[in-house]
Amino acid sequence: MLGESATVRCSHHQAIDRLGDGLVVTARAGDGLIEAVELPAARFVVGVQWHPEEEGDTRPFSALLESDPMTVAIHDPTSP
Repeated sequence: MLGESATVRCSHHQAIDRLGDGLVVTARAGDGLIEAVELPAARFVVGVQWHPEEEGDTRPFSALLESDPMTVAIHDPTSP
């Protein structure tokens, strides 16, 4: 979704300590803090520790919409 690496703005006052069942770490900050997790066994489960909408990064939202045709149909005003 974000490619091999991405630069994001974030400031932590909380962070993930232990992963829930099935979650895998897919991104870490330079200091080792977990920045993103995914649940490979599910259709689309992604958790991020930053606010992509604040930077205008629509890639996570586009990926969600592309993952579920019903969601795209509901949100696409050009869809019949």
